[in-house]
Amino acid sequence: MARALLCHTQGFYRAGGHRHARQLLPSRHSRFRIEHVPALLPQEWLSAHFDDLLSHWAHHTDWKVRHLRRVSALKLAEMSGGGTWPDCAKTLHIPWNTAQQSLKVIRQELNSRDLWSDFERSVESVASQLDWDTDRVHYGRRRELLSSWHVPADDWAELCRDPMQFGQGATSPTRDTATVLIWTHVTQGDHLHSPMLGALRESGCSTQRLVASINQLRTPANRKGGKRELLRRLETYSAVLATACDQRADTAAIATTFSSPADTNEAGRLLAPVARALTGASL
Repeated sequence: MARALLCHTQGFYRAGGHRHARQLLPSRHSRFRIEHVPALLPQEWLSAHFDDLLSHWAHHTDWKVRHLRRVSALKLAEMSGGGTWPDCAKTLHIPWNTAQQSLKVIRQELNSRDLWSDFERSVESVASQLDWDTDRVHYGRRRELLSSWHVPADDWAELCRDPMQFGQGATSPTRDTATVLIWTHVTQGDHLHSPMLGALRESGCSTQRLVASINQLRTPANRKGGKRELLRRLETYSAVLATACDQRADTAAIATTFSSPADTNEAGRLLAPVARALTGASL
């Protein structure tokens, strides 16, 4: 009855702003919890559940799709945790102004194309999948475990082992670059909202150099040579770290996630430092 009495408009219940009545109940009965929702809808979920919406959304850009991924995460959080969208944004570690901007962009886009019903069907499809999943990722735990984590120096040296060499330019990859990219992959969060960049802002330090370094490494045109190899190693490292977060550094379980001999060898080189990082004082 509480849900029925709420006004529902533009994809969300009218519990979204500080001037509206607060909606404390989840907006649907869900088997998954808000802790199972990442800050950005993973690309695999987008591909699996949003093809129909995107096929009707002409001229969508990567920037607009990123807003869609964020708004979809907010909606999943409302479904499973309840509360206003600012409440949901806080739980997902999304800044209030960022969430507001994403909602503004998506509302304008979907209203102009009459796509709200497609959006709601797509998010409901994700929610239904999460309801039936038996191995849901606890993104809340991952965010908590990595809230003050940095790539250990030994791990960074291993990631940059010969023959890979980088220059010393302003945008060259650094240990901090790797920390942010690994955090982004493991938590499925926005790199701009990573704890490391947040700490720099809070201390009054410039984030320009680190953001430029991250963008240089993520730019498709730069994915060649040593940078491509580093990205590959970071993906392998992230997979090991994600499993360690989920299983609390159960080394035997982590090792079984790699099937081929080459992957097992690479995982073995990275596994011990990761396990030390998870069980040490850095977390």
